Amino acid sequence: MRKVLIVSLGIILLLIPSCKSNKKKAGSSDSAIVLYHPEFTPGPPALVFKPKKDYSQLVAVTLSEDKTKIVQHPDPADLLFDSLPNSLALQKGYYMDRRGVSLNTAFLDIPISTYRKLDSLMSLDEMYKHILEKDPFEELCHCGNLNSYTNPEQQLNEIIAADSLQHLCKPLKLK
Repeated sequence: MRKVLIVSLGIILLLIPSCKSNKKKAGSSDSAIVLYHPEFTPGPPALVFKPKKDYSQLVAVTLSEDKTKIVQHPDPADLLFDSLPNSLALQKGYYMDRRGVSLNTAFLDIPISTYRKLDSLMSLDEMYKHILEKDPFEELCHCGNLNSYTNPEQQLNEIIAADSLQHLCKPLKLK
């Protein structure tokens, strides 16, 4: 009986090291952070971008594919509250989207604080004249389903710190 227990314990000890996570380690040291691998399943996307400049206080609009007209814009009433979900600042100048950015996002030269006080909405032609930047992103990456993250800010920062954003996420635009 004792011999069976010793053999069983030996087998278990041999099997434990083979139970490793399939997650990639940043660097090669034993104390390296285990990187989260984004899950590309249906759900809200975790979009990470690096803007050319700080547009965080400006109004974002969506342009047509050919960028010749505005196809989506906020109503000033939608921006009345200070709880507007600004993008979350990450490491190395990256942000996690919480505003609904896309490859067709443009920014107006109008601060959100001014836009929210407008009594009436300007025409789309007038609004188009206020576009500051039609191509505001140096980089834009789809990092899987946002709901699959347990701590998006920390996990995305770890991916960025390991210079693995373009490897683990799907690049939509690169500089």
